Amino acid sequence: MKKEKEKVLTNTIEHVYVPYALVAAITSPVLGWILVKEKGVEFGDLGTFGDFLGGSTVPLLTFITILLLIRTIRIQSNQLDVQKDEFTLLREEMASTKEALQEQGKTAKIQRFENSFFIQINELRNIKSNITKELYEHLVKHATKMVFDSDKLSFKDMMLYLDEQIELRVSANTAVILRQSKMEKDSPNYFHEYGKIYVQAYNHTIRDIEKLEDIISTFHFIIERIVILIFHNKSVMDGWELNYYKDYLYEEITREGFNIVLFHLILQSKEKEKVKELELDDYASPNGNPEFLSKLLNFLLNGSPDWQNKKAKK
Repeated sequence: MKKEKEKVLTNTIEHVYVPYALVAAITSPVLGWILVKEKGVEFGDLGTFGDFLGGSTVPLLTFITILLLIRTIRIQSNQLDVQKDEFTLLREEMASTKEALQEQGKTAKIQRFENSFFIQINELRNIKSNITKELYEHLVKHATKMVFDSDKLSFKDMMLYLDEQIELRVSANTAVILRQSKMEKDSPNYFHEYGKIYVQAYNHTIRDIEKLEDIISTFHFIIERIVILIFHNKSVMDGWELNYYKDYLYEEITREGFNIVLFHLILQSKEKEKVKELELDDYASPNGNPEFLSKLLNFLLNGSPDWQNKKAKK
């Protein structure tokens, strides 16, 4: 609406005011000639007529100049408005382009992450097969009495067996500590000792099984790489994407094996902070005493005497 009014005013100046003013300026000398020739005005009075002519035309010409100046200002103002609109559109287009480029960059990063992630998953599956094979041969060779649904044991069965063997050693050693000291089971000192006992129990269990130590070491190394990969790419993921890949890793490790992996990441690797940041301890499987496991993990991850469940704080 404002632009239309300005356009009307500019056209009025250009097509009405300026032509009339020019006509008036041109007719002023004619008027003087008529006064001299037709009306008998003396030629000596031309000085007076000159004054009259200047007095009559200069204001008109000045008025024309002012009108043209106003028109120029209007045109420049309109041009500035157009440039402003074009700049605004350009800025919006640049912002849209930047957003599109960022989205493309995110997509490219996600694609690279997915490629690396599933390469590591395939390696993990291969090493899981090796673990299952070696542990199965060990159990058959030593005629271990185990009750399973089939003759050929699965990876879940193997991890369950390892977890039970580790837990037996841990329980025996922690029972000795509790008998020989006045240490309370929920005290920081007890949790500290529990961590050391767990590492010892894990190492003894793995070393007791032929050929398993190197294989299980590779197994943990691959999982560490996957955790690092997820951690360094979490900023380009939405919440559901991050949970998807964490869930995927959990399913590959299995519920039976996750506690072994989790304690190894916390106690024997350099990735404790990544475990904490990614909240991988949420996947821990409580075996009989979920409250104790929650307190233990809270201590191992935070080193804090505050035993409240971390989710209750959120």
